[in-house]
Amino acid sequence: MIIYSILIVLAAAFTFLLLTPIVIEFDSEQNLYEVRVAGIVRMRIVFGEQFILIKMRAFGFEKTLNPLQLGSRKIRKEKQINKTDRISFQKAMHKGMAVIRTFDVRYLLINIDTDDYAMNGLLYPFAVLVSKPNRQFQINFQGRVEVKVKIVNNLSRMFLAFIR
Repeated sequence: MIIYSILIVLAAAFTFLLLTPIVIEFDSEQNLYEVRVAGIVRMRIVFGEQFILIKMRAFGFEKTLNPLQLGSRKIRKEKQINKTDRISFQKAMHKGMAVIRTFDVRYLLINIDTDDYAMNGLLYPFAVLVSKPNRQFQINFQGRVEVKVKIVNNLSRMFLAFIR
């Protein structure tokens, strides 16, 4: 009976991990650059004038890394790959593109100013034609450049695309 309980808990945890959404979010206005798995892991990149910080949080534990101050690490000796272990470039590209197609762009906003009134005027009709409710392209004349992106995926879709 205890073994069945343990198996049920492990199956539920595995299903939870497969179906939990992975959210990738970028917002240049708020300096928000993060990847998160709801309730489990969050990784945020913070940019400053003199520094770049990577803040990670997993299962309640927090860790902050400064990639500019990381010391020299020991370089691992890579093992040689047999020709039978290699995957062809074409197969790798096919599988990579299949995994990339599983990502769902929930929101996209690109708001640019080229600092050239004539170019902005030429781009304005293109931006209106290409825009949709969840994908907006805007041209402004105020010097602002703004990008907001929200992309969602989950492990089950990526795994299924990879094994096909």
